[in-house]
Amino acid sequence: MNKQPLSLLLKHKEEIFTFIHEKRKWNAITAQFVLLSLVGFALFGVVISTLTPHWWFTGQLSWKMIALLWGPTIICTPSLYVFSTIRGSRVPLPELAQLLCGMLATSAIVLLALAPISWFFTWTTDGIGFIQLMNGVMIGLSLVFGIFFFAKGMMVLNKKIAGDEKTTRFSPDILLVWFILLLIVVVQMSDKLGPWYLQ
Repeated sequence: MNKQPLSLLLKHKEEIFTFIHEKRKWNAITAQFVLLSLVGFALFGVVISTLTPHWWFTGQLSWKMIALLWGPTIICTPSLYVFSTIRGSRVPLPELAQLLCGMLATSAIVLLALAPISWFFTWTTDGIGFIQLMNGVMIGLSLVFGIFFFAKGMMVLNKKIAGDEKTTRFSPDILLVWFILLLIVVVQMSDKLGPWYLQ
């Protein structure tokens, strides 16, 4: 594995899917994706807490950002596996979990790319309502790009597993249903954690 996880996610997704299918080098990649997602979410939490007067609030936002995106994903993984299997997916649960790690890492990269914009408007805008909406949209947008990665991985892995068969019987439309479910859980999780991500 000569390429870095960031390069794999941005430019060489096919290699990631090949590693998963062939069960080689994936433990190291998975660990790196988990670390990348944890660091990315925590750093975004730091950025959106820049106007808070207390240093401890920054630490709180960092771990709450991790909980906001990792928690709902873990909670919704069993339903994803059942839904996708019913709709024809042949991807086993371990491989599906590995794709989810890549999904979260992709979301973290998107949030890091959006962090300078969030910081700029946090410092230049007096309207808290706009900042609240912007941060919420950024979190949602990061999940959209994450699900793009996941959908591509599911389609590629199902084709690899199917081999010479012309059809894989996997219906990606179920991912839309699951994504809506995931967003609902994310919203509920954010409410449970408090209005931290909007301040």
